[in-house]
Amino acid sequence: MRLASVEDREVRKEAVLALSSGYTEVPDKGKAWKDMFQLSGHSDSFVQRVATRALGSAFFHVSDKTQAWRDLKALTDNPYVYVRKYAFRSLGKASLWRALRAENEATYIFGLKEAVKYFKEAAETSVGFHIPEFYFPFYEALLFILFSDRPGVVKLESDRYLSKITGEIREQKENHKLLKILEQFTGLLRRAGNLTPGDLSAQKKLLETCILTFDKFSSLFEEIEGEAILAQKTVKKEKIVKKDYSKLGKELLERVEKKKSSLIKKS
Repeated sequence: MRLASVEDREVRKEAVLALSSGYTEVPDKGKAWKDMFQLSGHSDSFVQRVATRALGSAFFHVSDKTQAWRDLKALTDNPYVYVRKYAFRSLGKASLWRALRAENEATYIFGLKEAVKYFKEAAETSVGFHIPEFYFPFYEALLFILFSDRPGVVKLESDRYLSKITGEIREQKENHKLLKILEQFTGLLRRAGNLTPGDLSAQKKLLETCILTFDKFSSLFEEIEGEAILAQKTVKKEKIVKKDYSKLGKELLERVEKKKSSLIKKS
């Protein structure tokens, strides 16, 4: 926590990454939650982003779920757009936890629908440019497959999911590796289509597998998001530099023209 506020930004970045990845091993998870929540209001945008994003997975382990839910809801009104975006995603993950604890199918469906709603809000929270979205397309497709009685819905939704997510990663350097990973998610959607309607135990077991699979590859997805954000910031900086140079060039040209005009008059 001390290192997350030192002057060196690289140290701050590594500190918050260590905190977010080590949450499950901290004995006092209530204190650790408060620390991460505190970091969501940090002056460093990277620290804010990582801390807020980590709260979604931390929700599964914190004891006071009621207060944790209130904290996440409060973050959706944060003035910083990335905090709002990742707060909605964290609420989506928290809703998945609720679905896992459901004692009947109606509560399970409610939790899953709530998760999809929050993942959608996260996806639609505009940061001014496109960030690849992995959670909303998958869980939207899963919801359709589990509770739709339309014939052929499994193939339709699986193909639609794969098409959408492939479009998200088409410009990624490691897109071959990503496609292999996404095949696993497509396989989970097909498994959903083979479940017996009303088999709550099987539905919850599949959802748990989906959550664990996302956790397994979350660092890669976060890296892709981070690269997209960094690339956009780089573009903005280049535009500012070009603008400054353009302004400087214009000023120099005006001074040259004035000098030229002055010399002509003297002549």
